[in-house]
Amino acid sequence: MLVLSRKAGQRIMVGDHVTITVVQLGCGRVRLGIEAPAEVPVHRGEIHARLRAAIAEPLTEGHVDTQLAARMDGAGKQISASPAAGFIPAI
Repeated sequence: MLVLSRKAGQRIMVGDHVTITVVQLGCGRVRLGIEAPAEVPVHRGEIHARLRAAIAEPLTEGHVDTQLAARMDGAGKQISASPAAGFIPAI
């Protein structure tokens, strides 16, 4: 893990297309602004975990929510899932 110190208003670049800006500091909190292309999903950690669980858990026997799975795939490709194969998408 890379650990960086930044002040409010300073930025961190992730590759050429993702910018993270420190918006506000204080009271034990950090507010971040994230600029990323539309095809790059950006979620808070707890939301990301819920979405992964929703994809991995069948809605009915042998089926997963392929619309949700497609939204989770950053490239916009629909993910085919087989619960029998222990499918958990890499994100």
